Amino acid sequence: MATKPEDRSKLDQVQQVRKGYMPEENAAATVQVNNLVPARFSRLAMKYNACCCITKITYFCDNFQEQTSVVTGGDNCSSLNSTYFNLYSARDVTKYYIWYDVDGGGTDPAVSCSTGIKISLSKNDPAQVVALATKQKLDEEIDFDASLDVGQKNVIITNEVGGISTNSTDNNTGFTLSSPTEGMNRIVAILIFDYDANGNVIRIYRSSDVMDNPENNLIALDSGCMLLTCSGCNLEI
Repeated sequence: MATKPEDRSKLDQVQQVRKGYMPEENAAATVQVNNLVPARFSRLAMKYNACCCITKITYFCDNFQEQTSVVTGGDNCSSLNSTYFNLYSARDVTKYYIWYDVDGGGTDPAVSCSTGIKISLSKNDPAQVVALATKQKLDEEIDFDASLDVGQKNVIITNEVGGISTNSTDNNTGFTLSSPTEGMNRIVAILIFDYDANGNVIRIYRSSDVMDNPENNLIALDSGCMLLTCSGCNLEI
């Protein structure tokens, strides 16, 4: 590990990155100072080469929250006992299974690699009661916000955080599940770092991979342009 470097957060007068060691956060900060990416983004991901130098920074804006519609049905002589459907938090950080226990006689399905949320019911509860119990329980979870719609038997579940999520699926409840609003990750910029044989940055540019394509949710930017040219600067971490 190199000794603590001089201040590397800004470019010099000729728009070259000052020579010296640059920690990871200053590499991103330098990009921001030169207005190379949008001022607002929710997270970024960095890739490194074998020498632990930054080769790529991807900026994300997770600005759409997944919504799941669950049209419930009523219980018929404990028919919902031990049944469940699957539900995912934003970016699939946690997979849940929502299962039903009728009069304490249910058995936890214990779905592999998932977190269970138990909904307690009484025998022959109508669909509206099933929906209300589901809504109230999901509202207690930090990952979701739930509401009722359409005759009080349709539960609308909204992820608290934006980002792509796997669509919810039913296992054996018989409920109708859909995703009226898909979660979305948007890549707002991709920056590429090129190095010479000595490990010095020779240029940083915006990748041409960022195109206006609604299928992969990318925002169009001026792509392929030279962003800044460096001489003798090392981004080693």
